[in-house]
Amino acid sequence: SYLKPKESKEKLCEEFDINKKDKIILFHSKNLKKNGVIEFLNIIASLSLDNIKAVIAGDEKQIYSLKFQLTKYNLDDKLLLLEDYPNMDLVYSAADIYILPTYVKAFNSNVLKAMFYKTAIFASANSASREVIDIFSTMDSPNDRSMQFKVEAILSNKDELKKIKNENKERADEFLFDIQFERLKQIVSNI
Repeated sequence: SYLKPKESKEKLCEEFDINKKDKIILFHSKNLKKNGVIEFLNIIASLSLDNIKAVIAGDEKQIYSLKFQLTKYNLDDKLLLLEDYPNMDLVYSAADIYILPTYVKAFNSNVLKAMFYKTAIFASANSASREVIDIFSTMDSPNDRSMQFKVEAILSNKDELKKIKNENKERADEFLFDIQFERLKQIVSNI
């Protein structure tokens, strides 16, 4: 069943004692380093907004090794680390923004998942995932210098953020429909 973002956010905020007014910025990946976790931390550290909670989700080993690199960021109150969290759909649904400053060229299905759950997206132009996101959401590189401005701009404009979230949901639905339709055509042609 589809998780409603507002309900998901309430659940996540309750579970991890996050202020409900905080904007949740998510980074989640099977390979934290290759998908730009350090670049993500640099973006979060550059933000001048107070009402944010950055969530980094990954497996226990990678989160453990990441902890040693966190001391230089001074993000303690702004950061939540999730190790092997069992319900990532809830986290995607609760998130306001999903950022993937990846070095990996392959299409990342997490981008679609985030869009499906009405989350604003930023992903690197070198990733095949750029096919489903717009120009504003495309980072020219994993170290895109405009990210501080872009993230602060959409987080400080409630209407724009809502519009982007709804457009992403529509785009994800269309993309998923196209995939299903192609599968159906293949099945029918094989009968």
